[in-house]
Amino acid sequence: RDEEEHHDRAVHGHDGKVELWRHHPAHETDREHALEERCVLDLDVWRGFMGAPDETFLVGLTSIHWREAWKYGERAFRYCQHDVGHALGALRLAAGMLGWRLALLPTWSDRDLARLLGVDRDGDYADAEREDPDCLAIVSVHDPSAWLGQDPSALVSAAAGGSWRGAANRLSANHVEWPIIDEVAEATRYPGEQRCEGATVPSVLVQ
Repeated sequence: RDEEEHHDRAVHGHDGKVELWRHHPAHETDREHALEERCVLDLDVWRGFMGAPDETFLVGLTSIHWREAWKYGERAFRYCQHDVGHALGALRLAAGMLGWRLALLPTWSDRDLARLLGVDRDGDYADAEREDPDCLAIVSVHDPSAWLGQDPSALVSAAAGGSWRGAANRLSANHVEWPIIDEVAEATRYPGEQRCEGATVPSVLVQ
């Protein structure tokens, strides 16, 4: 949540990214280029999901639609999706240059992701603009295929019962309402691969 025009994403990065470094969910602060701890998850639950490797972490992306709506109006949802794609491309390039691999985790629904990243916490937003969950990826020096079918429920429950800190800051004093953005966002909520009929894991998810 920086104060520049920039993008709509946060690791819980770019106005909408969240990164989980080890078992500490943290939000990227663009101004300081640093991670701001949001919560500490139960270490045993974290290890149960991640396994033994230390050279592995999760990164989540979210969007603040208002960050694009003030400029593009009802087209903001489209541009938020563009920016998520750009962020994923940058992450994959950076990981690849270091010999790491990145894979999207398709079993995570938007609701699960919102809970893990804390963007479903109404009390943390007050009158601040809300963030919408976009996607969750795993970054590792190991083959990420083992995590693609992982059940997220234990980690989601740990986040729900975690001790959270911090609150969102409001970006604008005034807003112009674009109801169609919320309608499209609601219509495109991702239920998770296991709840999508006939869903498969495309190989392009892993790079």
